[in-house]
Amino acid sequence: MICQVSFCPYLAYRVPDIFAKMMPDAPHYPVKPDLTVLAYLAGVTLVAAGFAGLAPAAESWKLDLVSSLKGHETGFGSATGKWRVRDLLVVAQVALSAVLLVVTGTVVRAQYAMRSADPGFETRQVLLVPLNVRVPPYTADSAWSFYRTLELRVRALPGVQSVGYSDRAPFWGDDESPDTREEVRLPGQVHGTGRKVSLNSVSISYFETLRIPVLRGRSFEASDPGTQKPVPVTLISESLAKILWPHDDPIGKFIELAQAGRLEVIGVTRDTRSKSYGAASDGPVLYLLQSPHSFGGPLLVRFQGDAGPIQRAFANVTRDLDRDAIGVPRTLQSIVNEMISRFWIIIKLVLMLGTLAILLAVIGIYGVVAFAVSRRTQEMGIRMALGATRNDILRSLLVSGMRPVVAGLLAGLPLALAASPVLARVLFGAREWDPLVVSAVTALLTAAALAAMLDPALRAARSDPMQALQHD
Repeated sequence: MICQVSFCPYLAYRVPDIFAKMMPDAPHYPVKPDLTVLAYLAGVTLVAAGFAGLAPAAESWKLDLVSSLKGHETGFGSATGKWRVRDLLVVAQVALSAVLLVVTGTVVRAQYAMRSADPGFETRQVLLVPLNVRVPPYTADSAWSFYRTLELRVRALPGVQSVGYSDRAPFWGDDESPDTREEVRLPGQVHGTGRKVSLNSVSISYFETLRIPVLRGRSFEASDPGTQKPVPVTLISESLAKILWPHDDPIGKFIELAQAGRLEVIGVTRDTRSKSYGAASDGPVLYLLQSPHSFGGPLLVRFQGDAGPIQRAFANVTRDLDRDAIGVPRTLQSIVNEMISRFWIIIKLVLMLGTLAILLAVIGIYGVVAFAVSRRTQEMGIRMALGATRNDILRSLLVSGMRPVVAGLLAGLPLALAASPVLARVLFGAREWDPLVVSAVTALLTAAALAAMLDPALRAARSDPMQALQHD
């Protein structure tokens, strides 16, 4: 035990270095324990070791030797079904391992869903250029001139297919507050009874640039007026169309906005996931056409070929413009990859914890089973002397050993499923009830328990009955 007390703090001191080598891209945090933490770990280890020693000592006071010699005592409790302390410890360990493994599986499944998710628009061949055009120093006329000049220069670059603007660029973060959402009402509806939706003012070529399909109707055209009053036309997302007209064609229908008045729906677009990669759908969105004199927001550039030459050409062509107002162009896919890499760091940490849970469960079950088998050595000798086969001995030990494991699974899985709704709310792709994860965790813990019990059970089944009877 003294060796354990001295080794555990040393291991705790070295583990952060191991994590740093395994995840070189992870953010650096000072996690090495100091003397205070090491003293705390040593104290906790000593207390845990003391309690671990008290449990078998207290249990030995109640040992019934006569029942044990007659074979009435099982490896994990008495024949009357009474649970021992070691049974409850295995139950608790398996239950906690089940909870941690279900969380691990849910997070891994969420990572897979994030990687395979379709945001609803093109990401690989679109550049996002942050623009910082503010008043002051820009006036409305000078800002309009800046946007138009930038757009014309970018359109002239080789490989550029289309250029668009948007108030809210994809993956630019969810900075939307309740104040930026507006109520949409059907004609005749009373104020306050409508539906809150996200508004996005876009340029004519926005949907073409991002390849967002217009499912019904048409997109904006140059002849459509902008967001200056009155605004006669709008496009809506598919989810908003299902909310307002679940059984009717929305094309040609009218909706009302408090600021823009009555709008005619001319098109229905595909739902997108543009707030952050891997997040849930943007929900109901209403698209307005930007006024020619409005501030255009971030620039979106669709190109063909490799992104490197386009980015260098962009830097050259915009050299004479305001460098402080034009950010570094990046492909939407590079932003996606950065988000995924950040989440992958969490996945690695969770996988390490899941692996540790399996390891601790195997070690704990192995120790308990080996101890129980050693307590039943004479019983095994008596049974074999009376005609029991090795398969009978092996089956008896495995069945009695699996009882607390099954109880732990029955206790841990409901706890894990109770926590699943919380993960489902914060992780895209996480399901409240994932049969695949639950089945995999059950099979993994069962296999780990059987593997831990197999060695001591096989040794007991192969033992010589005469030596077992003479065992002290």
